[in-house]
Amino acid sequence: MRVYAAHSLRRGARRHRLLGIWLAVFAVFALAAGEVLVWPDASGDKVASKGGTDVDYSHAADGYIMVRQEAGSKRYKLRMEKDGETYTYDLNSEGAWEIIPLQLGTGSYAVKVFKQASGNKYSSASSQKIQVDAFNRENACFLCPSQYVNYTPESAVVALSQQLCANLTEERDKVQTIRDWVKANIRYDYVQALTVESGYLPDLDQVLEKKMGICFDYASLTAALMRVQGIPAKLMIGYADNAYHAWNEVYLGGQWVRLDITAQASNMNVKSYTTERFY
Repeated sequence: MRVYAAHSLRRGARRHRLLGIWLAVFAVFALAAGEVLVWPDASGDKVASKGGTDVDYSHAADGYIMVRQEAGSKRYKLRMEKDGETYTYDLNSEGAWEIIPLQLGTGSYAVKVFKQASGNKYSSASSQKIQVDAFNRENACFLCPSQYVNYTPESAVVALSQQLCANLTEERDKVQTIRDWVKANIRYDYVQALTVESGYLPDLDQVLEKKMGICFDYASLTAALMRVQGIPAKLMIGYADNAYHAWNEVYLGGQWVRLDITAQASNMNVKSYTTERFY
């Protein structure tokens, strides 16, 4: 058993060294392209723990925190509250870290976790507060992965973004290229639209493999492709006329510009948008 454990540790150390080298090379490539990419990390510099909940806010200035709940058989929900606004997320039951964006700006956040009591009933498990004084960059939380726009350095969406924009320097050209590619290559999945379950989150590599998705997938994929290029992009959720919908806003030329590739690909003629939440 000790021999196996030692071998596993050596193998794990090698993997971490290789990953470190890969990330360093990738970072150099990104910087050479004029981009500053952020890969979320629970570094442990600033951690608040209570009731089995760990909140790592070491990188709050980069627009995100990391949250994990101790593993168990019950379901947990995270509620982020600030200035009267509330965002709710599902937490995994494996004790793994979740990336949570700070899209409500600087100030004091209440981080509350609720534990499943029975069925759809939940009881309070923990409550903590964190203070976010400033961001390192404008629109910081729209430049990195999160639970709703989820990707890692190894994700196919990262390689695709770099491939599409390899010879481009202007942000407008990058936005146009990404929009055209998604519109031409991703088909709307009408079956999934009718069968999607509550709590669904896009798996971007799966979307790219199938070349199909619903509006949520379109918007998450587009946001990821933009963020890899250092272009701030929001994933918007709300209503397009009377239909529940997801779309994007992209920060271009000093202002937020709406981008609804689902509507463009499906020839939807949307007259009005109502935002419910954004990530």
